[in-house]
Amino acid sequence: QICSGMAATETIRIILKRKGLRPVPCFAQFDPYLMKLKKGRLFFGNRNPAQRAKMRVVNYLLEKNKKTKSPQIPIPSSAGIKSGYIPKEVLNYIVTMGTWAPSADNCQPWQFVWDGQYLKLFKSPEKSGFFYDINQESTYITFGAVIENIAIAASHFGIETKCQYYPGNTHYNNQIAQLSFSLIQKKEDPLFPHLFERCVNRMPYKKERTDKNIIQDLKVAASNPFGASLWWIDDEKSRKVFHRIVFNADRILFEDKRLHEGLFRWINFKNGIKKDGMDVDALGLSFGQKIAFPLMKSWPLVEFMNKFGVSRIAALNSVNLLKKSSAYCLLTIDGNTFEDYINAGRAMERFWIKANSIGLCLQPMAGFIFLLNHYAFNKSILFSKCHRTLIEQMSMDLNKLINFTKDWHPVMFFRIGRSKRFSARTQRNDDSIPK
Repeated sequence: QICSGMAATETIRIILKRKGLRPVPCFAQFDPYLMKLKKGRLFFGNRNPAQRAKMRVVNYLLEKNKKTKSPQIPIPSSAGIKSGYIPKEVLNYIVTMGTWAPSADNCQPWQFVWDGQYLKLFKSPEKSGFFYDINQESTYITFGAVIENIAIAASHFGIETKCQYYPGNTHYNNQIAQLSFSLIQKKEDPLFPHLFERCVNRMPYKKERTDKNIIQDLKVAASNPFGASLWWIDDEKSRKVFHRIVFNADRILFEDKRLHEGLFRWINFKNGIKKDGMDVDALGLSFGQKIAFPLMKSWPLVEFMNKFGVSRIAALNSVNLLKKSSAYCLLTIDGNTFEDYINAGRAMERFWIKANSIGLCLQPMAGFIFLLNHYAFNKSILFSKCHRTLIEQMSMDLNKLINFTKDWHPVMFFRIGRSKRFSARTQRNDDSIPK
């Protein structure tokens, strides 16, 4: 009321052209508690570096103390479901749950079409086919996670989901899969109550060891029924190998223009404006990093600063997070067809939901895996000689560590442990859901 009264009075003074008007950067501030009026002139206005720093501090404190609730979508009634017919509300709920699957940088490359009998899944051309994703492995992993979420959600209504895959077939015009639903009173999947618990946590983790029985349960969740393998890494020697691998991968990310531009394409510096991509708050940056990170968006600046080791400094952040974790997980598959990667995405989602449901936190750090895909495809010839050498070294280190056979392929790498709940979450775009 005091603020609006002062603003209204100032408006009248402007309209009546009274003397003594003082435009910005002059100010007048009244404190009703202290009963003090202060007037002055802010040197350089809001361009003043000190003023900018104060505003960043205030914004940081406001965001830090903002309580973010996990998204909740009301579960529709199963009344009206019958053989050959699924009510619109139930279908939309099932598909919405599918969209809460993870995707690279939260790009959400999916499109859905319901023709009354089949739910058809298409990849969005403008949100897939990135340089990082040499054979679109990441896209197929994402669609596997979407399909698994849909199957889990459908089970709540006694519905069985059957899948037919079309990856790599241009005849189907970007179609990935076709899903059909059968009402057979299927038992609810035990992971259903925990679908919304699956999230990325970029906080430091506690270094306490995980119980062997829990590790075994997680390995079963990853392997059944899709045959993926979960490698649990917690010995110090193996951890140091992954420190080196992740460091070099993140270094390349900030030294290769194509990878750098691909990353910052999906980072939202204005929170809440877009529902795809990642809000900067979801990155788990410290106060100082939040101030510096927007500057990293400029490739000419990053290219110049790399001469002074900025890419290595940025890569150290990931290594520090790895050191603050109790263990790492590597998910692999036996085969590298498009269908293998879709099934790997389904296995990954089951493992991830299971881990979060028992209080474990995960953060994917899979940049090096997609660099290894480049190496497997064409020996990384699209990279500079220096980066090719680093990628080749990653491949050698990983093969020595895991002892892969020729048919085994890495899918996703996580750090894992226990931590306090991370409040910031990425959003989802509902434009792709059938209306």
